[in-house]
Amino acid sequence: MAHLGGPADYGEFGKRTLMAGTQTLLRGLSILELVGDGVTSVKGLSDRLQVPRSTITRMIHNLVTEGYLYHIPEKGYFLGARLVDLGDRAREQRPLAGIARPFLEALSAQVLDTIHLAVPTNDGAIIYLDKINGSRGFQMRSRVGLTMPMAFTGLGKAILMTMDEEEWKEFYDFTSSQTHLKEGWPELKGYSEFFSDLSLSRERGYTFDDEENEIGIRCVAAPVFADGNRAVASISISSTLNFMPRERINLLGPVIVRCAQKISRELGWSNEK
Repeated sequence: MAHLGGPADYGEFGKRTLMAGTQTLLRGLSILELVGDGVTSVKGLSDRLQVPRSTITRMIHNLVTEGYLYHIPEKGYFLGARLVDLGDRAREQRPLAGIARPFLEALSAQVLDTIHLAVPTNDGAIIYLDKINGSRGFQMRSRVGLTMPMAFTGLGKAILMTMDEEEWKEFYDFTSSQTHLKEGWPELKGYSEFFSDLSLSRERGYTFDDEENEIGIRCVAAPVFADGNRAVASISISSTLNFMPRERINLLGPVIVRCAQKISRELGWSNEK
């Protein structure tokens, strides 16, 4: 059978073609990420990517044509309906989100607060996998798909507390290195206080975030397991200070732990392992 091969099989020209195609793909993905972060103009995208405006304009035209972006005159470019569809499909294809959803909905109905599900990434952060808004009439900045440094959030600390203590400093240092990237982030507590916090959290089985991620918001979080004693995810209950006094955190701790354990058992975990 004849070998059909790919661009690299056709000499230097083929290699250059493959590299150019890869660069175009990566630029297109970068455009989508930047638009998602609020960069909506051709000039802004050109400046951030250090790419000529003519190139950005051509790429955006293609993304609009395919439904990945849409354009509002005098306002700029925004994520398109095609991405909404892909996002829904991605969520459906993550078994964890589907398994956890009924338990999160029941928890939401019980406590009336905002419920989150998150998983760790490969670069020291957590990504929000699901969110159910509470019924108390306020909105948090969190959203499905948002990533946050692990040591900044109750969700992240719930995962960290199941890791070896030797790893805590590494994740703390990574989070500390990210604090300059976002305006309005609360100040990260010192490492000795952070270490004590995780140690106590490990003993009681849940952790909490006292305005460490977002000013005016407290949350209580617990780890979710699948196989073994290292968390694969975490869930949280979040609310504003007036609805989440410190006394209520202690009452909600056992509630969030029970919900996390129910999800864990559905994933095959047993506390007898």
